Amino acid sequence: MKDSRVIKNIKNNSNKHNSNKHNNSTKHNSIKINSSKNNSAKNILDKNNSHTNNFAENASIKNNLTKSNLKDVIPSEDYLDNDLCEDKICEFSIDSSYGNLIAETDYWEIFLAPSQRYLGTCVISLKRRCEDLKDLYLEEWTDFGKLVESMELANKKTFNADLFNWSCLKNSVFRNNNPKPHIHWHFIPRYKKPVVFEGLEFNDPDFGFFARAITKKIPSKMRTDLIALIKENLDI
Repeated sequence: MKDSRVIKNIKNNSNKHNSNKHNNSTKHNSIKINSSKNNSAKNILDKNNSHTNNFAENASIKNNLTKSNLKDVIPSEDYLDNDLCEDKICEFSIDSSYGNLIAETDYWEIFLAPSQRYLGTCVISLKRRCEDLKDLYLEEWTDFGKLVESMELANKKTFNADLFNWSCLKNSVFRNNNPKPHIHWHFIPRYKKPVVFEGLEFNDPDFGFFARAITKKIPSKMRTDLIALIKENLDI
């Protein structure tokens, strides 16, 4: 009888030990699962906070551009991007280039367009890489506004155009499979009467209508003289 009770107690203790072991294991696994869930939730929260902070930081930068120099916000290499050349395609150009550099401001470059069918035609190109007008910064718009005034006044002094066409087209680059438009403006003076420059007459038979992309080359010396004349009268 004594041996029987001893055996029974051993079995009961063994069962109790196994039960405690199972409960402890279950509890340990539960803690591990909960810890994993907490870590996962923490990672998601950290990631969301990171995105939120980045968004807030970017919004703050854009909203405070009037209080800071734009070149302190945008990396300087964006304004010195040599790769922009491959994106400078212009439907009003003879060779798809912007032409000869006349002058520049903080954010824009002024080129004498390759074709001078409309005397004084220029291309105004943004220095940094940018595809859409909606992405221009306030300083770039402000600088462009001053440039428009200066360009029109300069032409009035030299050739007295009757009106000025300003256009931002970007059509030609979308003929490619992988278009990379670059913000640039066409400055096209329009003349009701013929204008003579260095003995060469410039007519505008389309006056009052959309300017056409018709090629008119001028001699190299005339281009040089025209660039110098425009630059002399530009107040930038």
